[in-house]
Amino acid sequence: MDDLQIRRNILNALYALYKRDPLGAIERNDLARKLNLPSTLLDRNIFYLSDRNFVHSESIDTDEGRIYHFVRIAGPGIDLVEDPNEFNAKFPQAVIYQQIKGDYFEVKMGDNNSQVIVGKNIVSVPFGVNNSLPEACKLFVDSLSKNAELDSKQIQTTVAELEKLQQQLTSEEINLGEIQRIKNYLLKEAGLPAADTAALFSHPAVVEPIERALQSLIGKSAS
Repeated sequence: MDDLQIRRNILNALYALYKRDPLGAIERNDLARKLNLPSTLLDRNIFYLSDRNFVHSESIDTDEGRIYHFVRIAGPGIDLVEDPNEFNAKFPQAVIYQQIKGDYFEVKMGDNNSQVIVGKNIVSVPFGVNNSLPEACKLFVDSLSKNAELDSKQIQTTVAELEKLQQQLTSEEINLGEIQRIKNYLLKEAGLPAADTAALFSHPAVVEPIERALQSLIGKSAS
């Protein structure tokens, strides 16, 4: 895992803590265990984020002489995480290996391109992490016309399903069951390569609203 991904994970973890408790902070050793990182690697990246005012660090001395180092997300860090385009530009999301129907594939997502490798076959999809959700879906739809195996009815239905996906991901109350239905349709019924659908559902503009909906659901359940 490179430093960019570590910084992204730190900010995501601290932002999730902020959403649960706006005044909350976490001890650095606890954060290192949570992210499964060596303390030296965490501290190096905490220093970088603190130097740019994305996080705030403080130390507390106890009467027993022990020093605790706490960290929490700062205002600029909150603004960054809540702006997906800027967040993804500064700290791109790394997607390495996922598994679809028993086949391993690698998703390489860059600044303005995304490539999916499935075995020895390469399927290119024309969007990257910096594309917004509407941009990614439009480019995805544009690429359907190049698929000789799809007829006009399949393309039309797929376009309608992608519009429903965008509506769900931008609504205040996301229906996770409907998201799953749309994904299943694209995987099983649309006639698209599974890698294309997997790349779309690995895109930050799709992943992040779903993660927020899951956090909201867990929070409501806990209360």
